[in-house]
Amino acid sequence: MVIASTFWFLMIHALHIVFATPAPDATRAVPPVHFINGGFSLESCSVYYSTVMHNVLKASRLALSLAIKDLSQHRLNSSYGFEAMFKTEENMYKVYSVLLNMETGHSSAHHTSPTRSKAAPRFVCVTPEITSIPELPGLNPYEHCQIGDTIAAYVRPSRYILLCERFWSYLAAPEPGSRNCPSVANNEFVDDQSSRVSMYQSYLVIHEMVHYYLQEPSLNQETNPPEVYDLNECVALSATDSERNPSNYQFYVAFVQQNCTQAPNPSLPPFSQSS
Repeated sequence: MVIASTFWFLMIHALHIVFATPAPDATRAVPPVHFINGGFSLESCSVYYSTVMHNVLKASRLALSLAIKDLSQHRLNSSYGFEAMFKTEENMYKVYSVLLNMETGHSSAHHTSPTRSKAAPRFVCVTPEITSIPELPGLNPYEHCQIGDTIAAYVRPSRYILLCERFWSYLAAPEPGSRNCPSVANNEFVDDQSSRVSMYQSYLVIHEMVHYYLQEPSLNQETNPPEVYDLNECVALSATDSERNPSNYQFYVAFVQQNCTQAPNPSLPPFSQSS
């Protein structure tokens, strides 16, 4: 899967959080592979970017813990768009499992996946010098990152998540207490406000980890239907495909953390022909 910086990504609002731009020691080397935040590991990251990722993963796990708490307490009655994103009670248990795996850095993939991973995700800080990964013969990470202005990408079916150079230009996380919630009119999200609520490093990491923990069942550009990123397109997915689409998880976690309580009803038009 690839997250591409399309036109709707340009709507990001600066919230007075420091951008993750290179510091003077950004090129200083650290061990080729090292572990942070439990089972997660980094590869080919400088001291500076290792510190950034430590904070990003900490922010990701905080956001995930809030979503897990909301889901365990309120289930399908969540006020934060869970029904819009996932539709059914059955999906609640599947989503909870994926969220919990990501929050804990669990070493095995989602239980419905035919491919069970034996390690937590490994993040690679991709620079022009990173042209190969021994465990992924034939892949040039830097060239992969140039496809479609890629921000980050999970490499199926490995445990590797590429953090491309564009990834570091995004804010780490929303400022505590901030709300960048999309509005709803006529049972649809208004315009395309996807980037305003969801395009932070902590949420981008969650998006790619969903691909990792779902493995083959996750939607991507080669599946039918293909992966979608727009808020209304996420709501329009069937219940089965909603649970397979990483952006649905990304939006739900963002809605919980930013206290966004407006969302369409997926059982009503234009998402359903029934009234």
